[in-house]
Amino acid sequence: MLRYAPVALALAIAGTAAPAFAQDSEFVGIAMFGEYVPQGEGEEDALGDFDGEFDMAGGQICYYLDLDGVTGATGLAIHSGERGENGPMVARLRLPADPLEEECVAVEADVQRAILADREGHYMVVTAPMRDNGAIRGQLID
Repeated sequence: MLRYAPVALALAIAGTAAPAFAQDSEFVGIAMFGEYVPQGEGEEDALGDFDGEFDMAGGQICYYLDLDGVTGATGLAIHSGERGENGPMVARLRLPADPLEEECVAVEADVQRAILADREGHYMVVTAPMRDNGAIRGQLID
């Protein structure tokens, strides 16, 4: 019985030696459509796809954005608001110059955590001329 004690001790130490880390990043995919903009203000037949990583440790959100049918996109942001409601902006992102290139924007870790903790209460919106409430939009639901 004593000859297994060193092995048991080593396993016990190994099991507790590594600290438990909170998740430092999370991948988010969002489908956006003109019909999701409240009061029918979105751009008809327009759509977009956001694929990004919320990197809390690095203090940034890095993403790819693919748009189709959005005329003259002027902005990209995350807002607080339930489905069908417009709300205040919580993070301003940049439209990529090239949809094939990754874009990264500094966003404080606390802001990212608040967004991810309440995905149903946040949405991504692409704005365009004459469409300040959005040309396309999508909730950040899993």
